[in-house]
Amino acid sequence: MAHVIVCGLGQVGFRCTMLLRQLGIPVRVVTSDDPRGFRKLVVEAGASVEFGDARDIDVLRAAGLSSARALLAVTSSDLANLEIAMDAVESGATCRVVIRLGDQTLAARLHRESGIDRTLAMSMVAAPSFAAAALDPSVLGAFEWRGEQYSLIRTNSPLSDDIGLADDLVAHRREKSPPRRRSGMPSVTFGQFYETVPKSFKILFTQIIILAAASVVVFSVGMKLSLIDAIYFVTTTLTTTGYGDINVREQGWLLKLYTCVMMVLGSAGVAVVYSIITNFIVTTRFEELEGRQRVTFSDHIILVGLGNVGTRTVEYLSHMGYQVVAIDADVSARDRKLLPASVHFLVGDGREPEVLDRAGVSRCAAVISMTDNDATNLSIGLAAKKLKPDLRAVVRIFEATFAKKVEGVLNIDAALSASKLSAPSFVAAALGEGLVYSFVEDGVLKVIRDDEGRLSFEVFELNKLP
Repeated sequence: MAHVIVCGLGQVGFRCTMLLRQLGIPVRVVTSDDPRGFRKLVVEAGASVEFGDARDIDVLRAAGLSSARALLAVTSSDLANLEIAMDAVESGATCRVVIRLGDQTLAARLHRESGIDRTLAMSMVAAPSFAAAALDPSVLGAFEWRGEQYSLIRTNSPLSDDIGLADDLVAHRREKSPPRRRSGMPSVTFGQFYETVPKSFKILFTQIIILAAASVVVFSVGMKLSLIDAIYFVTTTLTTTGYGDINVREQGWLLKLYTCVMMVLGSAGVAVVYSIITNFIVTTRFEELEGRQRVTFSDHIILVGLGNVGTRTVEYLSHMGYQVVAIDADVSARDRKLLPASVHFLVGDGREPEVLDRAGVSRCAAVISMTDNDATNLSIGLAAKKLKPDLRAVVRIFEATFAKKVEGVLNIDAALSASKLSAPSFVAAALGEGLVYSFVEDGVLKVIRDDEGRLSFEVFELNKLP
């Protein structure tokens, strides 16, 4: 049987190698290092490992490029993967070439204009599954096909528009809702902001209100004005507008003196009121720009950690019409500019109850923690569950074996590994054309393909490794 060359022995490369070996396919791994100690495990699984730079065409030839069934370039560097693929294509290799590439714009162009058979981004493959795990516990996975989002659901009662894949497995098309636009109104109420106003300002504001009310009575009686005219006169006087249509020129000296005092106190007080309102608007805007505003809506999804997978998950959820609050400890998070306009961004440590409270955790539907640290993700999930026990907590765990323990022992609804979620798709892309989605369930690799405009379903038994 023809072998597959896997370039890179990180999390994705390791998962792909182990899956290929479970399928009984010979694997030759080319890697420049082994930082995670995966070499021993893949060798025990029956794969061969050659240390070298896969960007050197001679290294690929030594790995049997001319007779290979497929080449998987899945290092952590887009440029390295691209260079490996281009060298393989230029050398005249006839094997399928599949690469890992984070830049999807470049990926689409390469797929059209080069001899590379398939470009996949781990974030694009894994994000729908993270989103699905937060939305519905019965969903096995999710994918996009022909511009529509589908969820994989195991059911014996499919709906009329579901696509049957197996006896009890269907692809359910999810109805897209128009993305919610962000409101132009402040995300905190004036009452909430008034709590932060200095006490001296509050006292002055209260005195202005009392002065205005008293003046309405004074001028209504002293000048024999109607209630509406008295309110009008007091307002024009306090705001120093003074149209002149009503004045105290013909009134007694006491009423004139009272009016002078009211003008001085009123103009100062109104200036303070204006400053409070201006401060409220400006501060709210700066808090929004700095990600420090408070969320006031409900039934939203909170996502912590704006890496590649996190950002793609936010995009997917937003595209489906869900309200999302994104949290990151870095105010200048690299992917913040990529967020849809409907997404609210907060700055802070998702492990802190105060940050989760600002994000509206008590009213949210789910929390997804996707930082680059397993312990941090677990801590965020548990903190959210403590604040609202009935929300769905989904955490990203890099080690798949640890993820199983987390789901089994701790109060976490779903613990997922992005590399484990994406590896089946890389392997399936290496085995054939038209890949739509692939996943592993109960020791079986299941592949959904686009077969001339319709979905087809393939099943590959996975053998136990020694």
